[in-house]
Amino acid sequence: LKACAGDIDFVALHWYPGNYAPPDWKNLDNRDFLASPTVELPKVIAALIDQMKDAAGGKSLQLAVTEMNVRPFVNVSDPAVVGLFAADAYASLAQDGAVNIDWADLHSEDFIKPRDNQPRAAYYGVAMVHKFMNMRDTFVAARSSTTLLTVHAAKRADGKLGLMFVNKDPKNAATVKVKVNGDSLANAGTRFDWGGGSAPAGENVQQSEAESLGNSFTIKVPAYSVTDLIIPLAK
Repeated sequence: LKACAGDIDFVALHWYPGNYAPPDWKNLDNRDFLASPTVELPKVIAALIDQMKDAAGGKSLQLAVTEMNVRPFVNVSDPAVVGLFAADAYASLAQDGAVNIDWADLHSEDFIKPRDNQPRAAYYGVAMVHKFMNMRDTFVAARSSTTLLTVHAAKRADGKLGLMFVNKDPKNAATVKVKVNGDSLANAGTRFDWGGGSAPAGENVQQSEAESLGNSFTIKVPAYSVTDLIIPLAK
């Protein structure tokens, strides 16, 4: 990197997280894989930024994630896991400043099934990020008190607040108490859901109206699912 930093504009990252699970070490460790955007990724990004700063000598280099997927040759027992990971990882990388994020294989069992061109779990995970925000929007601080629930928040260009919740618990729904500081928010908004058994890997994102919101409210996020809330400003 140091030898070429003066001649390049960006650094490409290939990221294939996930460990093998006992007893046969052939299956994906779902818990470890789903934790990687919050446990492994921050360490990877921090180390890479340090290398880029050291090598570039003051020149600003951009980060492009040109390949991302589950670890190769591992058996994925539950396809929904890949969708949950995709939602969390894409949002996390965008917040870290990545200028490009590519899923490694678009025509695959994870993204778009080759035999029938039907969207699969990773496609819907990325779709949930798109429902929650786009690249003109600005991430704002958000945190969760439990490792099994990740939350992302964005101030959207249309003035609304976008929230994305990723419930990584395979069995239990999460009852989430939400508190939002700052602008006064409306009591009604729009909700999007994917996963949780009601919308398996081959079905579309579900849209519904959400009520009793505002700046302090409680929301239930089904097990192994992603929920987005889009909340306008109060009138």
